[in-house]
Amino acid sequence: MGEHKVKQYNRKQYLQHNPFCCYCGAPATTTDHIPSRQYFLKRSWPEGFEFPACNACNAETRIDEQVVAFLFNLSLINSNRAIEDLLRELAQAIANNAPEILQEWRVHVPTSASGRKRAFREAFGPLGDALRQKQCGMIDIGPMTQQRVNRFIIKLGKTLFYKHVGRILNGYIFPTWHSVYIDPAATLQQRMKTLHKFAKNVVIPERADKPLIDQFFYRYNCDSDQGWLFASVTFSEQMMFDITILTEPALDWVLDNAGQSGTKSAYDFARERLKFQNSSTDATFPHTNFRRSKSF
Repeated sequence: MGEHKVKQYNRKQYLQHNPFCCYCGAPATTTDHIPSRQYFLKRSWPEGFEFPACNACNAETRIDEQVVAFLFNLSLINSNRAIEDLLRELAQAIANNAPEILQEWRVHVPTSASGRKRAFREAFGPLGDALRQKQCGMIDIGPMTQQRVNRFIIKLGKTLFYKHVGRILNGYIFPTWHSVYIDPAATLQQRMKTLHKFAKNVVIPERADKPLIDQFFYRYNCDSDQGWLFASVTFSEQMMFDITILTEPALDWVLDNAGQSGTKSAYDFARERLKFQNSSTDATFPHTNFRRSKSF
């Protein structure tokens, strides 16, 4: 049996055991790689991160994934021909599919020498002058880019919930961004100490027995009975996402036990904003209408 037929057979077997889309609960007709294969150099995408999906959910975030892949592969530490070629390829794809994103990245970036000097120093401190002299560039992450990244985080959160809790999510996702370039070092150090206490499970994806920790890894904790998952996901040195996922019963428990009214108000607001329904296109995929009967 040829390699292509083996892949087709394995996919058919997988979908027989995972018959519903992990995003919306519709019948699964294909599989979706999350994180996308285009995030990883030399086709070294992680094994075991392929999920059941309907065609609509699989295709819905194509542009989101191109934008996120570009951001993840930007680097102050690692720079080589393979990364540069990938960035050019992704930039061209974004230019073809979402030129407004490229325009947003440039809108507040200064073009004068003095403006660039000031901007680099404000963004990177003492490192700014060295980066500028190396002809590094800058992009401005505006609301359209943030929306694309948020949609990616929600899709990632749904797959991690499916992978570790063992069922399709009907609930809420609360994402938080971190960056080594923005957050103070002391804040990140304290965050890592907290993660070691709370998110004790560490996942280092592999490809052909080779760990991909330099590109993607995460810590997590979950409770399948109560229906919650917390994950802290790191991509390269660029971005870290804290993802808190709660089912309806878990969120009710949080609200009942919230010690401060401000906390309760924050979760009440998130309940309305992040529920996976058609009315919240910023937070989920436009066609999604979760079917409770398809949970398993």
